[in-house]
Amino acid sequence: MAVDDDMTCIQPEAFPVTSEHTHSPAAITEIAKRWTFDAAHHLPDHQGKCRRLHGHTYSVEVTVQGAVQPIRHRSDDGMVIDFGELSTIWKTEVEPLLDHQDLNDTVGSRGCWPTTAENLAHWIGETFTTHGVAVAAVSVWETPTSRATAHWNPL
Repeated sequence: MAVDDDMTCIQPEAFPVTSEHTHSPAAITEIAKRWTFDAAHHLPDHQGKCRRLHGHTYSVEVTVQGAVQPIRHRSDDGMVIDFGELSTIWKTEVEPLLDHQDLNDTVGSRGCWPTTAENLAHWIGETFTTHGVAVAAVSVWETPTSRATAHWNPL
């Protein structure tokens, strides 16, 4: 890819659009965005230590599938979806209910019960899909070695 001296992409008018810069309409591309948050929860019916109030530093990855947008001289040219759009949904719709919260009090009353990693993955994915995002999968890590992944139908 050609870049200028500042290592930024060359302006579109200096980069002519040719057939080599388009993708097959049948091609599906997958992108992913990851965030972290800290939260507490407990699983009242669990027979182990998770029955007690405890916390995690969670990691969440939202995977999106779709066609790469063709060159139309729009902001999302060459993208499946703008990562910024995913971040906006995260920051406005998801993160306020998760970060530094007791999940039993916030998302537990919004259909995410019990507040397991599995149910969090489904709840987060459904939140993104209600905003028109073609979610393929959502992974939630409670610890660096333990995750749950919910999958949606691929395109």
